[in-house]
Amino acid sequence: MDLSVLIINILLGFNIIFLLSVIFVERKRPQSTIAWILVLTLLPVVGGILYLFFGSTLNLRFSGKLKKKYKNFDQATADFYTYLDQSIKEFKNLNQKEIHPYRDIVYMLLNQAESLYTNDNNVKLFTAAKEMYDDLFFEIKHARQTIHIEFFIIRNDAVGKKLVSLLAEKAQQGVEVRLLYDEFGSLTTTMGFFQPIVKAGGKVCRYFTTRFSNLLRVNHRNHRKIVVIDGKVGYTGGMNLGLEYMGMKKISPWRDTHLKLSGSCVSMMQIRFLLDWLFSSGETFQLETSSKKFFPTPSKSGNMGVQIVSSGPDTGAESIKCGYLKMINSAHKRIYIQTPYFVPDDSMQQCLMLAAQSGIDVRIMIPGIPDKGYVYAITLSYMEELLKCGAKVYLHPGFIHSKTIVIDSYVSSIGTTNFDVRSFNLNFEVNAFVYDRDFALKNVDVFMADASECKELTYESFQKRNLFRKMGESIFRLFAPLA
Repeated sequence: MDLSVLIINILLGFNIIFLLSVIFVERKRPQSTIAWILVLTLLPVVGGILYLFFGSTLNLRFSGKLKKKYKNFDQATADFYTYLDQSIKEFKNLNQKEIHPYRDIVYMLLNQAESLYTNDNNVKLFTAAKEMYDDLFFEIKHARQTIHIEFFIIRNDAVGKKLVSLLAEKAQQGVEVRLLYDEFGSLTTTMGFFQPIVKAGGKVCRYFTTRFSNLLRVNHRNHRKIVVIDGKVGYTGGMNLGLEYMGMKKISPWRDTHLKLSGSCVSMMQIRFLLDWLFSSGETFQLETSSKKFFPTPSKSGNMGVQIVSSGPDTGAESIKCGYLKMINSAHKRIYIQTPYFVPDDSMQQCLMLAAQSGIDVRIMIPGIPDKGYVYAITLSYMEELLKCGAKVYLHPGFIHSKTIVIDSYVSSIGTTNFDVRSFNLNFEVNAFVYDRDFALKNVDVFMADASECKELTYESFQKRNLFRKMGESIFRLFAPLA
């Protein structure tokens, strides 16, 4: 048999195995399953390769590697899980008047995402990258014991260089510095860029490196943005580190949202970072000597309720998506969403349509200038039925990178999670769910201020787009579960 024919037969054989895996083993959502069946059937060889690298989650779900690497850390901090169980029981008896209408959201995230609810926190909102960077660099300069940083993207530009310089300086002063970044997200930033930190005594690690052994995980990126300083101050949100987030690159204006947190919720951010660090580096900690540095006794910073919720393909639970669904279904007056990519699954789309049809004020803000044309076409394909149901859609004059949702006048969620299948199911994400009236109203005000600069997309105007554009959107939507 000719060698080329043999290779093709082998690839076709794998294609059949992948088809069986999609249908009987991985048990993906129906729309995702159908999309992959189409790809594997219509592109029998190329489709198999695409599935191997971008579709399969078997390597993560069936691998015990994550749990094995977490084991030492989990045993050393068994008291946290004891405290978690205790907190779930105590929450049942919590009689906080303000939280009562939304206690089901909190309770669900306690159970499903193991996310502690604390109400001694303060949260500061940033809507401009320069302001956030200035604040972050100020806190780094004044760090005394530990600096833990985790980002999807760190650019080799003025912002990235300033971060590296500051971290090297603090490491030289004896501060424990740990920096974790996603190698695929920061593909143009090499390890050599971070050498000043390493030479000064700091530690730098990559999440899911591009080496061959991780090729099957290339579709599962660490999209989290977490900073924890001295175990007391935390940052998370949509902003990575680079000039583009200040609108100083190809796309401008650029709108983003980030948070600075203090209070007991920072301990949950610290745990998330340490677990990610442990998985990537293999470093173990002597918790009896380092726990006070990592988890100092928090001082009461405010009275805002917060849950830090993380999700990823290793768990099989779409905790942040479930949190969003609970928020949407709990809304009585308004649902305001800002997202760069809007690719919901059927459950999310139906919930939003039902909310709009029920008289709830549903508003969605997306970019007016896209960064990914095919994803933007998919995004627009979902708008017609939402507009028809009475939702309002706004096109930002530039690129809106904020990942925010606020309902009524009490619950907000801000973090790294886009409103799409990729963030809900494929990436490692983290969000802060904030339960506070003043903070929610501030987010409403920010949304309305942004909306005043946007172009509203009406059902009538949307219907006027040309036939080829409608056809393109429909075709791209078939592959929405793969976007």
